[in-house]
Amino acid sequence: LNSEFDDEAQVQTLMQMTAPRGERLVPGSISPPREYGLEEAEPANENPIVAQLAHDDVDDIAARVTERLERRMTERLKREVEARMALERASQLEQAPEHPEASSDGTPPPQPNIQTAEEAPLADDNFKICGIRRTCWGLLLTALFLVMAAAVLSMYFYFSDNSFNRPKSPDYQLRAPTISPTIGPTSEDEWMRIMDRIGDTIVMDMDMDVFDNESTTQYKAFSWLVYDDSFESGQSWKLSDQELIERYALAVVYFEGLGRTWNRQSNFLEIVSVCEWNNGISSQDDNAEGVYCSDGTVTFIQLVENGLKGQLPKEISLLKNLQHLNLDGNMLYGEIPSLSGLTSLQVLWMSSNELTGPLPKALPSSIANLDLQENSFLGAIPVEWQSLTDLFFLGLRLNDLTSLPGEFLQPLSNLRYLDLEGNELQGTIPTQLGSNTKLESLYLEKNRLSGNLPTELASLTNLSELLLYGNGRIEGTVPKEYSQLTNLKFLWIHGTDLSGSIDDIFCVEDFIQSLSADCAGDP
Repeated sequence: LNSEFDDEAQVQTLMQMTAPRGERLVPGSISPPREYGLEEAEPANENPIVAQLAHDDVDDIAARVTERLERRMTERLKREVEARMALERASQLEQAPEHPEASSDGTPPPQPNIQTAEEAPLADDNFKICGIRRTCWGLLLTALFLVMAAAVLSMYFYFSDNSFNRPKSPDYQLRAPTISPTIGPTSEDEWMRIMDRIGDTIVMDMDMDVFDNESTTQYKAFSWLVYDDSFESGQSWKLSDQELIERYALAVVYFEGLGRTWNRQSNFLEIVSVCEWNNGISSQDDNAEGVYCSDGTVTFIQLVENGLKGQLPKEISLLKNLQHLNLDGNMLYGEIPSLSGLTSLQVLWMSSNELTGPLPKALPSSIANLDLQENSFLGAIPVEWQSLTDLFFLGLRLNDLTSLPGEFLQPLSNLRYLDLEGNELQGTIPTQLGSNTKLESLYLEKNRLSGNLPTELASLTNLSELLLYGNGRIEGTVPKEYSQLTNLKFLWIHGTDLSGSIDDIFCVEDFIQSLSADCAGDP
């Protein structure tokens, strides 16, 4: 203590600072108390004014200074003592065992000192968990929280950028590059590059607005081509224009036919060649399903009983090299679009669907096998079909057709199978059928045909099946010329109004295997 207050000048300075305003103490007039180790000051000079001040106020000033010094030194000593005690106590706690045992003479172990309220803050600061102070744990937890927050924010911005700069899958809401400001320029450039290459072909007779309308199948298919197919894989520049067109056309078929609900996906819309959009079985197998190619271009499509719904899109005609199209047993409705552009098409099977309207007039002349039975087609068989000179199979049974014009039949010199059962055909049987000399099966039962049987049918010497039953207005007799039909195995003419005898016609030689006719008159 003396070391801090051994200078009398310092004490005098403190006394001057604590003196009332307007008064100044003369050095040496007041002596600090002896209990604090300060020497008594020498008597002051006998100046009257100073002496008067010393006699009147010295006691009060000395008491005030003494009180201040005592309070400050007491507080300082108290803080130093508390700090030393806390440090010693912390050191003892670190060195003491966790469970102290009693001494050998039975003396209980010393109890830890009870912490006072003033000691609590210092002890709390020195509290340790697993050997690490509590303040360090706080810093570690704060750093961990900041790292986690940074990771969450990074993931948020990453996925936000991806979701805004690139449109979603076409099965969700898509954004047209021409109307949405959120698509990045790279995507828009890819859209325009592909559109510049194939746009003139795929637009066909439609308005360009269909490619800006998110609800159209054309928009969905082209968006898939740009964003989920060619743009993602970065291979569009390697594909020819025809390959891009084929991918687009098949995507339209997928979206128009509600492809996500198909019974079997057959790899449709996979980012592989369209030639691999099939079940892996050879196209020559009856169980083949999907898309098949020849020389790298689509030639064969077979999706039988696969749950296709909707209309057959006109984009199917973009598959210029298609030869075989089999969509039997689905739920397609509406009219068949013009297929005249499919100049290589040979097989068109769309039986057992829900197709309506008139039969399509424009069919490629290359068709050889046409099966549209079990639908709801109306009206007459188009005269324009006379151009189908390669046709050898024509199945139109179980529709609502009303007319069979002979003009279209005469040029069909290769026709071998004609099935018109269960329609609403009216009028007489066309005599032009006699020109189809290669015909082997003729099914005209369950219609509304009338009149006599044409003798021209006797020219069909290759005919093995002739079914005319259920036409209640066919009348007259069976022409004797029919005896020339020596290859005939099945003749069903019951349910008609025919009369006369057929014994001399079909019973001379035993070539009929199945003969069904109404009996009239004597047996």
